[in-house]
Amino acid sequence: MNENSKIQIQKAVLGWLNQSEAHTQSELAAKTGVSISYINQITNGKWSPKYPSADAWQAVFRVLDWQLHIDSKNYETITKVLSRSINEQARFAINGVTSGEGKTYSIRRFCAVTPGAYHVICRKSMSSRALLQEVAKTLQVKKAERLSKFQLEDKIAEALTRKGGMLVFDECEYLRGKDSLDSIKTLCDLLEGQAGIVMCGLDLKNMISQLAKRKNNTGIPQLQRRFEWKWFNTLPIEAADIKEACQINGITDKYAIAWFVDKVDNYDTLTILIKDAIRVATGSGQKIDVEFLNTVFGDDTE
Repeated sequence: MNENSKIQIQKAVLGWLNQSEAHTQSELAAKTGVSISYINQITNGKWSPKYPSADAWQAVFRVLDWQLHIDSKNYETITKVLSRSINEQARFAINGVTSGEGKTYSIRRFCAVTPGAYHVICRKSMSSRALLQEVAKTLQVKKAERLSKFQLEDKIAEALTRKGGMLVFDECEYLRGKDSLDSIKTLCDLLEGQAGIVMCGLDLKNMISQLAKRKNNTGIPQLQRRFEWKWFNTLPIEAADIKEACQINGITDKYAIAWFVDKVDNYDTLTILIKDAIRVATGSGQKIDVEFLNTVFGDDTE
């Protein structure tokens, strides 16, 4: 288990202790089977490379049901893009290669801890006005439901200029209607040099390129130009990320880890398989090895 994972578990322990007066180090020690001296080391950040053991860390992690975060290359790239956008008041776009890459997770995590970062998830059912109302709601624009599309665009620009920060439009692949994308272009123009705007979506760059080629799609070629040279592509999950996720969850058998590396091609699937494997193994008392994994999952991962 690496140092970053240990720090995350420490934060989870501190959060749990602060939830209630009944949550004490002694109670956590009893729940986890980890000695109170080790719980104290974790709480105070005074652990050594050898102690507490990996088993002790994993026991605490499981009891708290804490989802450990892995600093994957996608997470690092997306975080850097968002940081640049909000700091430079600039436009960027994130082009997803496949689903399950952790795009939304990375954006949500960044926006949750960054003042002025506003996350808007697009939906297939959204009209342009519905999209703008969602943005207005996120920015706490008053009486947004009474405003026209034109008024919404102006009010959103005024609010974000006043507040400062960045708008992140996530899952933009669902915005195939010209009007919704045209509203984003309008916000780009109104907020030029005043706030950051980021678009993120699966195969988004190709989608916008194809829409820009169609007749009577005025506004889409202009949107395409707004993000020229501003694109960042995500990367497939790497074996090192899968190995780390297995190890911090207590899956240490090298052949079991190799099984995950062979079967998994995205972060969402990895999370689901590991959680299911641990749930079944905990209930049955079995060791997570290749035979166990093949029995539990059969051909579902083929």
